[in-house]
Amino acid sequence: MPKCLALKHAATIGPLGTVRPCCAWNNNLGKETPLGVEFYHKHELWYQQLLNNWLPECRECQQSEEAGNSSLRNYFNDVLAASNGVEYWDFKINNTCNLACRMCDPVNSSTWNKIQQAIDPGFKSNNINKWHKRINEMLPELYTAKVIKFTGGEPFLIPQVKKIIEFLVAEEIASAVTLHFITNGTQDLAPYYGLLSSFNRVIISVSVDAIDERFEYIRAGASWKQVSENIININNNKHTNTELSINCLPQALNIGYIDDVEQWCIINNLNFHLSSPVIAPDYMRPEALTQPDLRKKLIYQMQILDKIHNTDYRDFI
Repeated sequence: MPKCLALKHAATIGPLGTVRPCCAWNNNLGKETPLGVEFYHKHELWYQQLLNNWLPECRECQQSEEAGNSSLRNYFNDVLAASNGVEYWDFKINNTCNLACRMCDPVNSSTWNKIQQAIDPGFKSNNINKWHKRINEMLPELYTAKVIKFTGGEPFLIPQVKKIIEFLVAEEIASAVTLHFITNGTQDLAPYYGLLSSFNRVIISVSVDAIDERFEYIRAGASWKQVSENIININNNKHTNTELSINCLPQALNIGYIDDVEQWCIINNLNFHLSSPVIAPDYMRPEALTQPDLRKKLIYQMQILDKIHNTDYRDFI
């Protein structure tokens, strides 16, 4: 039975202030809960349902395990085996981000939000629940935290991320906590090194789906030179409690080029991690290259940023 302790002991709060059990939970299916006490009861209900069979929202973990790989479900069942209450917090505090990655959207990127507003005058942002203004309400929950994960947007551009880190250090909670960051690698982390040294463990996962021009095409607005230099700088200066890994997401734009990322990691003595292939948006799935309907959607979406960045999808597809 696919038991998953994330539904009992973890919570992911998205940019809109809604809660789901984990980051892999497919929120496109609509099963999320407003921030508040209610989410505990909903998650328990889903936990019981999952004991009988895989839920549609758990497709990513099911996909990984059916391929013979370890999944996020396996990780949660290990890390949270002796937990009481919610001890794993995944904070997507808001959508502040300096990039418009081609697999992202306005909810998760403020840059995409501006682009969408520019190309569609009728577009209305859904990012109206500014839950980052309620961050003080979350701080008491963190005294018993085992793991706190920050994504975004870009977490190192979100002031509340640093506020939480400073709170954990000041309250002498840090030594019992593992911090995990998912970052696009565009930011210099030197101002954080002193704070991060106080924690039990720090994991910095940098999203790198390609190198050179292909990287810049996928992660529109990023400079490969800047990001690669930042990664090497982090690797050379990180504290002994810190682990750095490069996460590569298989998708339509990098199939056939993933080995380039792995070789770059080997050359630079970096840990390489291959994620489960992208599920949403569907036009970014690897099979979009061969399925006519998805390929048409893929090309249409690529042309939106092509017009802005003076690029051409035909150089990368």
